Amino acid sequence: MGTAGFILSIFINAPFKLGWLMILSGLLHLIRLYNWHRKLMWKMTLLWSLHLAYLAMPIGLMLLFISNLTNVVPFVDTLHIIVITAMAGMILSMMSRVSLGHTARSLHLNSTMAINFVLVFFAGLVRRMITPQRSDPLLFIMLNGDLWLTSFSFFIRFYFPILTKPRLDRQIG
Repeated sequence: MGTAGFILSIFINAPFKLGWLMILSGLLHLIRLYNWHRKLMWKMTLLWSLHLAYLAMPIGLMLLFISNLTNVVPFVDTLHIIVITAMAGMILSMMSRVSLGHTARSLHLNSTMAINFVLVFFAGLVRRMITPQRSDPLLFIMLNGDLWLTSFSFFIRFYFPILTKPRLDRQIG
């Protein structure tokens, strides 16, 4: 509801800045993430990767709040946190989990895939936190793209053989 109000405020004049809804939404997402946290989660890559990707959502929402009320954070940079980090991280984590599960493989990953999840998270941070501070932002925009592409390229390299072979249990579907 808060996000919808914020988006509507782009098209209509509200009597007050609706960025306040984003800080509230971000804080509620942080509380939800905190309540989901369990210490054992850090031993399961496919679980902590989802939490790491989800963490980017409240960060992005709170940055939207700052963007809406000040000129400190450009609006487009806050969207990168949500899109590059939260959404791409969630997509990568879910594709990893579903690919293993639907091919009847163990839900344990090697360290390369764990690094990929961290690369996606850093891609968004590089784009948001480092790039705007530099006099030559193109280098860091390219670094951001390289981190993101490297992560998804490793996904393809790791999962292509898994997805093109039969299920381990030989069942159909």
